[in-house]
Amino acid sequence: MTEFVRGLTYERFLAEYWRRKPLFVKGGAHDLLERTLSYEEADAIVARVREQAPDRLACDPGRIEFVKGADAVSPRLARRARELQRKLGWPRVTFDVSRTHAPGSIGCHFDYDDNFTLQQDGSKIWRIGSPAAVPETDRRRRVLEDPTISGQFYLTDEYEEFVVEAGDLLYIPLFHPHWGTSGGRSLSLTMTCNLVTPLTELWPVLHEELSGLRQWWHPSPLPAAPDEQALDELLGLLADPAIRRRVLERWQETRRTAIARHRPERAPARGEPVRVAPVTVDVTPIKPLFTRAAPAVDLAEAVLPGETTARLGDLVARRCLKRLLVLARDRAGTCGDARLAGSVQAVVDGLTRLPHPVLLAWCRGPEVTSWVRQAEREREAGYRRAPDTLLAHLTSFCLPELVRYEVLEPGVPLVAALSAPAELALPSAGRVIELPDAADETVTVEVHTLHAEVGGVRLPLTDLTGDTAGPRVTVLPALTAGGLCVLPAHSWYTAFHPAGRRFPHPPSGAHAEEFLETVGQALSLIEKVWPPAADDIRAWLSRLAPAPAPPGPETVPAFRGAAVIAGTDLLETARQLCRAAARTRYDAISDLYPLSEEPGAVVRPSSAETGLPVATLLRDTYAMVNEGEFLRRHDDVPDSAPDPSGRVRDSLDTLRREGRLTAQGRALWAGLSAQI
Repeated sequence: MTEFVRGLTYERFLAEYWRRKPLFVKGGAHDLLERTLSYEEADAIVARVREQAPDRLACDPGRIEFVKGADAVSPRLARRARELQRKLGWPRVTFDVSRTHAPGSIGCHFDYDDNFTLQQDGSKIWRIGSPAAVPETDRRRRVLEDPTISGQFYLTDEYEEFVVEAGDLLYIPLFHPHWGTSGGRSLSLTMTCNLVTPLTELWPVLHEELSGLRQWWHPSPLPAAPDEQALDELLGLLADPAIRRRVLERWQETRRTAIARHRPERAPARGEPVRVAPVTVDVTPIKPLFTRAAPAVDLAEAVLPGETTARLGDLVARRCLKRLLVLARDRAGTCGDARLAGSVQAVVDGLTRLPHPVLLAWCRGPEVTSWVRQAEREREAGYRRAPDTLLAHLTSFCLPELVRYEVLEPGVPLVAALSAPAELALPSAGRVIELPDAADETVTVEVHTLHAEVGGVRLPLTDLTGDTAGPRVTVLPALTAGGLCVLPAHSWYTAFHPAGRRFPHPPSGAHAEEFLETVGQALSLIEKVWPPAADDIRAWLSRLAPAPAPPGPETVPAFRGAAVIAGTDLLETARQLCRAAARTRYDAISDLYPLSEEPGAVVRPSSAETGLPVATLLRDTYAMVNEGEFLRRHDDVPDSAPDPSGRVRDSLDTLRREGRLTAQGRALWAGLSAQI
C-alpha cells in the first residue's frame, strides 16, 4: 500500500476519489510539493513566461496572474513534476501557478485534466459543481482541444464549498465545474495530471504497427471504390494474436517512457468568437411599459394573496422582459451564425409588437424566467454550449404568441429547438408537434399567411396556437384550456432544471387524468375556503409535474411557475399548491427588492436540524405562513396534520436577530409576524 497524502493510500484514493468526487486534505499540499513556493519564485516564473512564452500567461494587471504550464520555465517545478510522474505512474504531470494581489478570480470553468490545488499562501474559497451539467459535446470538444471552446462554464445550483488555506490540498476531478475566489493576496500551485486518451496514446502505436503490414501501406485499388470486403480484410488483421500482442507491448512501453520523461504542456490555444451583424431592439412599441410609474407595493401587505400581491406580477414581468431583450441581443451578436441571428432579430421584433398584457403574461412563464437565468449565468461565465440551442429555445417558447398575434414577417426563417427527438413542444399553447423527419436539435420554422412550414411539415397556424390539434399534434393534459397543464418531457428541463434527469417524468393516459383530477379537486377546495388563494394559484402557476418518491422540490426560483405537486392526497395537494404559489410569489418579491444585506449567510433556528441561508429561511417562512392560513380557514383538518406555527415563530425570531434584514425585509417580516 503506497501512502499518498496524510495517511491516505494511493490505492484508496484511486478507488474512492479519482474522477469521482473532490478530496480536501488539511495540510496535504506539502506531501505532494515538499517545499513551499515563495512569492519571489512565483514572480520570477511570471517574468520569464511574459518574456519567453506570453501565451501561457493570463492576467488582470494588479489583481491576478495565472501561468499555464509553469514547469516549462521552472527547473524546480519540472524536476518535481518528473518525480511525481514516477511516483503516481502518470504519464504527464505539470504545474500551473496562480498569484493574486487583490480579491478576484479567473472565473468558473471546467477542465479536461485532474487537478490538485496546493495552496502556498493566503486562502481561497472553492466551489465545485456537478459534472453532470457539462454536455457530452462540450467534453469531447474540450478533450480534442477545439480552440473555439475555452472551458468557461457556470456554477451549478448544487455545489460543494471548500475553504482552502495555506498548506491545504484540494483535488478537483476532471469535468467538474469549479470556481476559486481569493479574498486578497494569495499564491497557489495546481498539480495537473494531464488527460491521456487512446487517441493520443494508442493511435500512434497502431499507426506504427500497421505501417509495417503490406495490406496497409500498399496503394489502395483505385479507381475501384472501397467495399465491405476490403474493410474486413484490413480490420481483420487486428484480430491476429501476434499483432495484438505487439501492439500491447508497444503501448505499455510508450506509457513507461512517458512516465520516465517529463514533457511540459503546450501553450493553450485561444479562439475568438465569430461576430455577425448585430441584432437591434426597437423599444418604441414597449416604451410605455417602462415610462409609467411603477405602483408602490407595501411589503407588509404582500404576505397573503390579495390586491397588493396581484401588482407584483407585472412588475417582475417588466424586469424579466428588459433582461431578456438585452440577453438575446448580445447573445445573437456573438453566435457566429447569420441564420440564427436573423431568427433572433425576427423573434425580438415580434415580441416587442405583442399586446402588452400578452407580453407580460408570457414573461412570467417558467420557460422564460429560466431562459433569462440560464442566459445570464452563461454570459457571466463566458460559456456557450455546442450546438448552441439557447437562442433556438427562445423561439420555441414564444412561437404560439408570435403566430396568434400575427407579429412575424411572412416567410422569415426561424430556428426553433426541439424538446425531444422528433418533437417540438409549445408549452404556452399546450401542444407537442411530431416531426418524424427532424434529425437535428433544431428545426426551421417559416410562418406564412395561412400555414406554417415546421421542419418541412406543413401545418395550419391554429395547430401552433393551440386552437386545433391535427394528426401530428398531441394535446398536453390540462385542467382547463389555457390553464394549469402537465409539464411535457422537455430537453430544456432535462438540461437546466437543478434536478436534471431526476425531474419527474410526465404522466400519461389514466395517470395524467387521475393526477389532474386530484389537483382540480384540491383547487376547488381552496376556492371554497379561500378564494383569493385559488386566484393566486392560477395567476402564478402554469406547469405541474407529479412528485416522485420521495417528493422533490415544490418550486425552483428560476423556473417561475412550474411546480412539483404530489397529486395523490387531496388535502396534501391543496397545501402544496398554496406553498408552491407562495414560494413563486416570494421569488418575485426577492427579484424586485433586496430583503437582506447578507442573503447567503447561514443561520439556524432552534427547530431546524441544519443551518439555512437567510434567503432560503425567509422563503420557507413565507410559504409556511400561507400554508398556515389555508389550514386555519379549512374546518376539517386532521389532528395528525402538522401545525407550522411553532416553526414560523422560531424562524421569524431567528430572522429578526440574525437575518440582517433591509428596510424592505423588515417590512415583509412585520407582515409575516402579523399573521401569527
